[in-house]
Amino acid sequence: MKPKRQKIEFVSEEKRNEYLKTIIAYFHDVRNEKIGFVAAEDILDFFIANLGEEIYRKAIKDIQKTLREKMEDLDIEIELLVQK
Repeated sequence: MKPKRQKIEFVSEEKRNEYLKTIIAYFHDVRNEKIGFVAAEDILDFFIANLGEEIYRKAIKDIQKTLREKMEDLDIEIELLVQK
């Protein structure tokens, strides 16, 4: 017997259903395979569990870099204002 699935909630139920429909359509259109809703849920949950944290860390690093760049720009602009 398969263990009870723990639903990973990081998006709304509506958005999750859109992702599931996209997975089902991908298997149908690209792989010419028919999968159901439960299989699509398993696939989505697998990728979220295995990639979610890595994607999150990458997003944090990207925003930190962007914020550092913006702060450098502000420092330059402030310095120009002080020099006037």
